[in-house]
Amino acid sequence: MSYIVIVTRGHKDDMRLLRWAVQTGARYVGMIGSKRKVIGIHRGLREEGLAENLFDHVYAPIGLDIGALTPEEIGVAVCAEMIAVRRRSESKLPHMSWFLRRTENANDSALAIADE
Repeated sequence: MSYIVIVTRGHKDDMRLLRWAVQTGARYVGMIGSKRKVIGIHRGLREEGLAENLFDHVYAPIGLDIGALTPEEIGVAVCAEMIAVRRRSESKLPHMSWFLRRTENANDSALAIADE
């Protein structure tokens, strides 16, 4: 079982790595970043022709929403999310993942994020 965490310094690297990661069959692909960045990268990859179902195991922004602020707390939130995926948790988890809420209208999401 593979778990991939994408943490880079640039959008281009994130996009390149996510393009590769979604095609690996990894059970968990997490990417750090703002909602705006995540939406932009997702749209860009979809425009390149990547199938929507490739994003089924993408968690972005990464980590459970536990109110983490410090790097250590963010690390705990990310590990907790990976454990929940590994254990196939059926509990309603406070994910920060935009990809898990793809049923929302993408334009409405983009507008909401622009208002934040």
